[in-house]
Formats: sequence, structure tokens, C-alpha cells
Amino acid sequence: MKHEIKHVSYVISLDIDIPKSTSHPREKTYIFCSNVVSTVVSAYEAIALKAIYQLQLIYNVQAIDCNYNQLMLYKKN
Repeated sequence: MKHEIKHVSYVISLDIDIPKSTSHPREKTYIFCSNVVSTVVSAYEAIALKAIYQLQLIYNVQAIDCNYNQLMLYKKN
């Protein structure tokens, strides 16, 4: 199963959507897990960790908050 992250014109290989919020002074990026491929937690975490690592490199992420299947990324100014 192929996974993808989609953000504007960026497409990288994970299965997560990243809509941006413009209603907050700090630029927020939300990640929602759209497909959990297994009920095994470690399988989901592996996908999430890969996503976080790639997003840190691409979007220069400063901090990450985790809440169930939603991650909140705070970008550096």
C-alpha cells in the first residue's frame, strides 16, 4: 500500500492530509491520519514518525503536538 502526504504542490510518500490554518497568528499545519493500515499501534507509529521526520526536513518544523490521530506542527518564523 502506497502512502502519500499532500500539501499544496508538495507530494511525498505517506498517507496524510495537511490542510493549513490561516486563523492563527502562528502558522499551524495539521496532519490527519486518513488511513490506519493496521490496528497494531507500532505500525501506525512507524508511519507517523516517518511523516514527522520528512515534514521536519521539508517545512523546517520547530515543535510538534500530538492528540490522538492529529498532529499539530509549529513552523519556525
